[in-house]
Amino acid sequence: MGVGAIYDDHDVKKTLKAMRSVDYGDWFPVLKGARARLWNAGHMLGSASAEVELDQLGKSSLRLCFSGDIGPDHKLLHPDPEGPSGVDYLICESTYGDTDRVDKSANERRGRLRDEVQSAMRPGGALIIPSFAVERAQELVADLGRLMADGDLPTISVHVDSPLVIRATKVFAQHTAELEDGNRLMASLKSRWLNFTQTAEQSRALHRLSDFHIVIAASGICEAGPRYLAIKRSHSGFRIRPAASVPRLT
Repeated sequence: MGVGAIYDDHDVKKTLKAMRSVDYGDWFPVLKGARARLWNAGHMLGSASAEVELDQLGKSSLRLCFSGDIGPDHKLLHPDPEGPSGVDYLICESTYGDTDRVDKSANERRGRLRDEVQSAMRPGGALIIPSFAVERAQELVADLGRLMADGDLPTISVHVDSPLVIRATKVFAQHTAELEDGNRLMASLKSRWLNFTQTAEQSRALHRLSDFHIVIAASGICEAGPRYLAIKRSHSGFRIRPAASVPRLT
C-alpha cells in the first residue's frame, strides 16, 4: 500500500502567504513567552541561524540557538557567519562530523580553479563542472569572470546548462546589493562569454562547439539521468574523473 503525499500545492501556497521577511538581529515574537532573532549563517543567500529566548517563571530566560549549515570563512558572496554568545543550548547541523575543512583564502581558491581550467584546456575540448545549483554555481561564474578579467585565464565561453541553476542565478541577480562582491557577480552575468542554455536543443548543440569551453551543470546531472546521457553523447571520451574535478569552492 502506497503512502500518500503529506502536503500538496495548496499547502505550499498557504505557507508562502504566511511568510514575512525579518532583518537579521531584530527580535520578533514567536508566541507568548517566546521571542527570536536571526543571525547570518554565511551559508547561502538568506540563510540564518535562529536564536530563541524563552521565559521561565521565576527563573532567568532560557536561550537556545538552532542552525543548519554554517558557511566557512572567506566566502565569496557572503560575510563570515555570525551568532550569539552565551546560549544555554546550541543545536547545529553536523553534516561532515569532525572533518576539518581545508582553510583557503579566496585567492588560493581561485588559484586552484585556474589550475584546473588550464589543465583541461585543449582545442575542441570541454571542461564539465558539476555544481550545486544554489550559491556554488554563482561563485563559479564570479570567480571565472575574475580570472579572465585579471588575465589569469583567456576569454573562454562558459555555458550554464541547468534550468535549476538558471532560475537560482536570476534570484541572485535580483539581490546583488545584499551580497559581498555582488558587483563582480553582476559583471560576470553581463559578460559576453557567459551563456545560458534555455532549451534542450541549445543543450544538445553544445557538442558542436569547436573551441574549448566550460559547461556548468547541476551536480546530479553529471551522475545519472537523461542529461548525463546527453553529455556523454555530446562529448566523446567523457567520463567522471574525480582527480580532474574542480575543487570545492568553499
